[in-house]
Amino acid sequence: MELTSTYNPTLVSFSIFIAVIAAYTALELTERISVRGKIKVGWLIGSSVMMGTGVWSMHFVGMLAYSIGIPVGYDLTTVIISWIPAVIASGIVFYYLKQGFSNLFDLVRAGTLMGSGIGAMHYIGMAAMRVPANMHYDYSVVALSVVFAVILSSVSLATANFVVKGFLEREEIKIAGSFLMGTAISGMHYIAMVAVGFTPSPSTPNAYIGIENTGLASTIGIVTIIMIFGALMASMRAQKVDLQIMTKKLKKSSKILKSVNQELENRVSARTSELREAKDAAEKRNTELKQAQREAIAKNAQLKQAQAVVLSKNSQLQQAKEVAENASKSKDMFLANISHELRTPLNSILGYVKIMQRDTNLYPSQIQDLQIVQQSGTHLLTLINDILDLSKTNAGKMELNPTSVDLHSVLDEVIGITKMWAREKNLGLQLETDDRLPTQIRTDKKRLRQVLINLLSNAVKFTASGQVTLRVKVLDDVYRSPQVVSQQKLRFEIIDTGIGMSSEQLEKIFLPFEQVGDIESQNQGTGLGLSVSKELVELMGGKLEVESKLGAGTTFWFEPIFEVLNVERRVETPTQSQLQQIDTGKIKGYQGRPRKLLIVDDKKENRDLLVKILQPIGFDIEKATNGQQMLEMAAFIKPDLILLDLFMPVKTGFISLRELRQKPEFKSIPIIVVTASSITKEMSNYLDCEAVLHKPIEEEELLLNLEKFLELEWVYKDKAS
Repeated sequence: MELTSTYNPTLVSFSIFIAVIAAYTALELTERISVRGKIKVGWLIGSSVMMGTGVWSMHFVGMLAYSIGIPVGYDLTTVIISWIPAVIASGIVFYYLKQGFSNLFDLVRAGTLMGSGIGAMHYIGMAAMRVPANMHYDYSVVALSVVFAVILSSVSLATANFVVKGFLEREEIKIAGSFLMGTAISGMHYIAMVAVGFTPSPSTPNAYIGIENTGLASTIGIVTIIMIFGALMASMRAQKVDLQIMTKKLKKSSKILKSVNQELENRVSARTSELREAKDAAEKRNTELKQAQREAIAKNAQLKQAQAVVLSKNSQLQQAKEVAENASKSKDMFLANISHELRTPLNSILGYVKIMQRDTNLYPSQIQDLQIVQQSGTHLLTLINDILDLSKTNAGKMELNPTSVDLHSVLDEVIGITKMWAREKNLGLQLETDDRLPTQIRTDKKRLRQVLINLLSNAVKFTASGQVTLRVKVLDDVYRSPQVVSQQKLRFEIIDTGIGMSSEQLEKIFLPFEQVGDIESQNQGTGLGLSVSKELVELMGGKLEVESKLGAGTTFWFEPIFEVLNVERRVETPTQSQLQQIDTGKIKGYQGRPRKLLIVDDKKENRDLLVKILQPIGFDIEKATNGQQMLEMAAFIKPDLILLDLFMPVKTGFISLRELRQKPEFKSIPIIVVTASSITKEMSNYLDCEAVLHKPIEEEELLLNLEKFLELEWVYKDKAS
């Protein structure tokens, strides 16, 4: 059964009185701890002992005020030991108090030390109790008592700090601070007493101080108060001695001051005339300064006016910048939209031309007509690409997408395209290559081909007779090991026997929309090819150079460095890459089961074109007009591969592709994006697809991707068929 505890109100009041008197004395003694910034050790020790004894005395009187209805004894040794933490904590606090608190951290640290010392003193004092009962603690209240002690100690020290610094010199403020500190000390004690409880036990106390509680408390309190008043008297005596010393010093100083004053009067009298002259000079100078000040004010007004003009100009420039940025965004959006709208019909034009060219029953005139349509469409596509590339160059968005490239195949392809233009003008076209030229390199195939076609088409356009030569040779090898080449520096030269250029024309040749030659030649292009080619070559790590004389032909060259993937020399027999080229016009099917394809495009003409390309060679075709239909049909027909457009009504390809990939059964299905929009490298990486094909679709590229992702083996028509 828990023992009931009570308090003696008289002793409780007496304990609080002791704490308040001790706190007041502590504030008085802090002024004696140091003189001229040097700490007096004697006063520090005396003040610490006095303050610690006052705190200890308050605690012990408070303990004696506590009654649980049974005899209570105290172990004298432990009681004495409990006095030590109070003295040590008081000494540390006095030291920090005289040093001053430069920040909140120092104040909290001193408050923590003071609170911890009071707490240690209390609980060591509790351990000195000897009662025939079991003592137990509520540790949550124990923790609360320590926190309370730290907080109130910090507040008390802040008040004491104001007193020490002279901010609170009035006596009533000092008394109020004493009450606050005394209350903090007493409050922690009585909160901590709530944490202890007793249950009866047959044991008896080992030591007992045989004095009645009230008498013992009175004795301890009176002794403590006598010590405190003794300390106060000592402090007052020290103040009186200091005052006497200061009085003597002041009298001595007064005599010295009188002598100095007489000397100063003599000197002042001698200097008066000099000062009058200086005053006159100063007044004159002051007049000059006022004039200069008025001029400075006028200048400052002019500067403020100029600053206002500058701010106005800056605001106008900022507005102009915002207008330009908005215009640039609008231009980019317009170009993207117009590119999409132009590529869509071009996809049908060039696609159907290639399908019609397979007809073996065409007349020569019809074949020629189809070639004209194909060349015109290809030329229009080149113009669209040049305009888009110029826009990307101006916006700093031009980028490369390097892959493994068969260099010889690229050279053969650009020569094949240029040969049609050269044949129309009866020009010779020659490809000269180095025997050391690598087979496989790592670069952006599309961009390398674009540069070469731009330069070759210009050479043909400005050459009336003679020939055009594409020369490619190895300049330098970079070896990874003695036997293996890792990089090669190649030189590409495009040489013509055309009209050439003057020095004035050479200075402007790489500017956008700049054209040379006669009016007829200028009407054959936009003047963007060389500007775009220059930027692309620089992205490849080279520099596009030109050498020309008017009437003596022109030579363009650039020297990029490529990573070499295969350094076997080219021989007369076909290479493996050449054997793997697809002859799209001779494919009649593929081996194995029929593959099911799902074509998703909102334009009927685009869907029908893909059907006409793929259905005759054995593919089962299903069609959807938007992303929502694709999701529904894919779940139903389970296609082997999906050809997906991006920009469609109802649900775009972006959204439907992401939703499809979230379904476990479609995580690994091959998806090829087919779009007429300009897709950046970042957007391409964002799309969770196997490949991105741009419209107009190149049939060979489409079939190569189908071969790769469906693991097909093509079946070709025999020669008789």
